[in-house]
Amino acid sequence: MSFLTIQCFRTFAVWKHFSIYPYPLIGSHYLTANIGRATAIETDFQDVPFSTFISAANYYQSFLHTKNEALLKDLATLLYPKVKSRHLTTPLLLNAFYWFSSLKHYFARLFPHFLQPMSSSSEDLLGYAPPIGEVLRTAMNAQIRALTGGDITKEEAVLSMDTWRALTELDAKAKEVEDIKRQTK
Repeated sequence: MSFLTIQCFRTFAVWKHFSIYPYPLIGSHYLTANIGRATAIETDFQDVPFSTFISAANYYQSFLHTKNEALLKDLATLLYPKVKSRHLTTPLLLNAFYWFSSLKHYFARLFPHFLQPMSSSSEDLLGYAPPIGEVLRTAMNAQIRALTGGDITKEEAVLSMDTWRALTELDAKAKEVEDIKRQTK
């Protein structure tokens, strides 16, 4: 069994200690409101800077590819900004993982043109697949560039804008690209 599979079984046993339980409604998230004295950021990322979402998404995707638990600690630290490392137990790290996973699935339904599953294999014809860090960096830069229109002086404003506003714009731009592709066929 993998690390995540084993930890999933353990997680079910500790959910009774969390402030909410997972359920399959749209927008449901896995959340422990506080870890120690650290309070979570907004569960649905309303009024959370886009830079925080980009960082969280990068830690999440990197963890999926590497299974490096340090990346879950980085993710949890973003979701609970003032958390002390001694409070980051395995169940709480998995809580952060499932919270962000649920959020990503929710956003995929809200922003279907922009948030689409990553290709399971990005190998070229010679069998080369770029490292996940390179893939994520390229995607992040493309997102920022799409929002700045290539104007580097707007980057700070884009990174500090609300996540929902940024995702709404990126989804609209992705839809425009889809429409253009469909028209040119």
